[in-house]
Amino acid sequence: MNSPLPSSESLTGCKLAKPVSGRIAPGVSALLLVLAAPFAAESIAPVGSALFLGCTWVPICQAADQVKDVFKQADSAEIQGDEAEALKIYTNLIESLQKSDQNNPKLARAEARIARLHLLNNQYDKATPFCDKLLKTYHERAAEDPELMVDLDDLSNVYLKFKDDKTRDLDCLNRSLKIREFINHKHPHLPENYRLLSACMLNKNDFPSAINWIGKAIAIDRTYPRQKLDRLVHDLTIQGTIHIKAKNFKAAQASFVDSLNVGKQSGCSDWLVGQCYLHLGYCLMMQKRFDEADDNYKLALTKLKDCPPKLQYLKLLLADHMKENESQRNHSRKNNGKGKA
Repeated sequence: MNSPLPSSESLTGCKLAKPVSGRIAPGVSALLLVLAAPFAAESIAPVGSALFLGCTWVPICQAADQVKDVFKQADSAEIQGDEAEALKIYTNLIESLQKSDQNNPKLARAEARIARLHLLNNQYDKATPFCDKLLKTYHERAAEDPELMVDLDDLSNVYLKFKDDKTRDLDCLNRSLKIREFINHKHPHLPENYRLLSACMLNKNDFPSAINWIGKAIAIDRTYPRQKLDRLVHDLTIQGTIHIKAKNFKAAQASFVDSLNVGKQSGCSDWLVGQCYLHLGYCLMMQKRFDEADDNYKLALTKLKDCPPKLQYLKLLLADHMKENESQRNHSRKNNGKGKA
């Protein structure tokens, strides 16, 4: 009489795949893949041999370990600069998992890595279908492999490589944003994406869209603790600058007043507060409020007196604005025939 089959706790201490007559148990076809792949032949020969000898009881945890080995092999290929081999490894793994375990989060990881490698090799269009699939798939088992989110974040970062490509700038920025939102709707780097999208739309003279995107960054900035509010001052300054580009000087003034108040209340550096005074003075000058502009320029001069060397250009800009303010005031007086504008 045959001896009883081993229990799931015996020998290995992990859950076992159910026996299947005449074929390999589901969930371990990835092992056949790595067995057949030359790059992994040495590392998995003992397990592979057992499979081909007709062993139908293969621990699921062994299958998971073998998939991990595949990623290690691909990592090694990338480190050695053999990206073609890494692509081959990931492609073979995808083909295997699509047959054996379509919901395995390792499948999405492999797809994210293939997309990343294509982008790093400037093969933007080849990465697109992989990215689209990742964003359209609900990864119900993502929690099983936290590294999936790491690989997705890496992919998001690499998309930013194309932000200066005039033919792909908007697409790459949107993809980077969507991936980060997919990872976490409160991803800490979302404001970076909003700023980049705002700058992109500003370069295209789409002022409403530029204002909308920087507004999203500002909304997040306002939730920061006091010691990080310099970011809010910076983004309010960007908002004001966009309004200036759009010739909306009253809206720009409101942005700079807001940034100045935040800067003073949160104890931001003198040069940052001085920059606020400088921009506010310019907005007032453009509205022909020359005396008010002068007052802000003088405050800017005081605050910028000891600014760091890399910001010395602000002092030059301030000097130019003060001269322009005086020139415009004199011109206005001459035209109006009055003592002061």
